[in-house]
Amino acid sequence: MSQRDLSLDYIKGILILLVVYGHCLYWLDGKNNTELYYFVPYVIYSFHMPLFIFLSGYFFSKSLENNLFEIISTKFKRLIVPHLFFNIVMIIPICCFWEQYGHFITRRSNGVVSLTSIYHYITMFWYLWCVYFSCIITKIIYILSNKRIKVFYFFLIITACLFTTISSFTTIGFFFEHQNMGTMFLFFSVGIIISQRLEIMKLKLIKYTALIIFLFYLSCYFIPINTSKVFTEFAMLASLVCMYNLLKFLYRKKIAITFFTYLSKWSLGIYIYHFVVLYGMMGFFNNKFEHYENGLIIINLILSSFATYGTAVIVDFMHNIRFFRKFALGEYNA
Repeated sequence: MSQRDLSLDYIKGILILLVVYGHCLYWLDGKNNTELYYFVPYVIYSFHMPLFIFLSGYFFSKSLENNLFEIISTKFKRLIVPHLFFNIVMIIPICCFWEQYGHFITRRSNGVVSLTSIYHYITMFWYLWCVYFSCIITKIIYILSNKRIKVFYFFLIITACLFTTISSFTTIGFFFEHQNMGTMFLFFSVGIIISQRLEIMKLKLIKYTALIIFLFYLSCYFIPINTSKVFTEFAMLASLVCMYNLLKFLYRKKIAITFFTYLSKWSLGIYIYHFVVLYGMMGFFNNKFEHYENGLIIINLILSSFATYGTAVIVDFMHNIRFFRKFALGEYNA
C-alpha cells in the first residue's frame, strides 16, 4: 500500500474552514458594504471548492478498478445518505420555526413551496451530488475506454470541456443551482489525470503561469473588465494550482497541523452540519459587529474557526453512536 499523503489531509482541513468562513462572511452581519469585506469571499470562492473537488478526483482515482454498481452504492451511502438525513431531520425545525428557517426550502421560489424549491432543498449540498455524479460519469468513461488509460484521459477531458462549454454558453443547468456540475467536473477530471504525478503542480512554469492568471483574475474585481465564464473556469484552475502550492508550503512549515488534520478527519460532517452551528451564531451575534466594518473580516474568521471546530467536536461525538455514524455521516464500514 502507498503511504497516505498527510499534506492533502491538512489541505482539506484548511479548505473546510474556508467553506465555513465563506458562509460566515455572507450570512453573519451581511449588511456590511465595504469593498474589502466582499473581496475576501471573492478570493476564497475562486479556489476553495475547485481545490476540494480536485482532491476528490485525486482520491477517487484509486477506486477506478472498482465495480460500477459498487461505486454507485458505496458513494451513495457515503455522500448522499448523510445529505438526505440532514434534509429529513431539518424538516422539524423548519416547520416549527418557518419564519426563521422556511427559506431553506423556499429561497429559490420567491417564498413559495413548489417542486422546484423542494428539488433545490434536497440538492442544497451541491458538492456532494457533484462528487457523486462525477465518480459515476468517470467510471462509465473508464469502462467505455476499455481501461486504456490514454483513451480514458482523452475522453475524460473531452467530457469536462463539453460540460464547461455547455454551462458557460447556455442556460442549461447540470442537476443543481449555479450549474455546479458543469463548472466543477473539469477540476475533478484534472485531479484524476494527475493523481500519479502531483509533482507537476510544483513545476516553475506551471506555478508562475498560474500565478499570473490568478493575479489577473483578482484584478478583475477592481477593474471593469468583461471576462467570459470560460476564462473564469480556467482562472479558478490557476488559483487551484497557486493555493495548492501555498498550502503545501504551510504544511512544510508545520503551521497548525494538528488542528487542520483534525478538521480534515470530519470534513464531510462539518460541511453538512455547520449550517446548524452558524445559524445559532447568527441568532446570537447578528447586527452586533457592523460598526467594525473591515474588522469583520477578522471577527468572522475567529467566529468561523470556533464554529468549524465546534462542529467537528459534535461530529466526532456523533461518530461514536452507530446510528449517527451510518446515517448522519455515511460511515457504513467504520
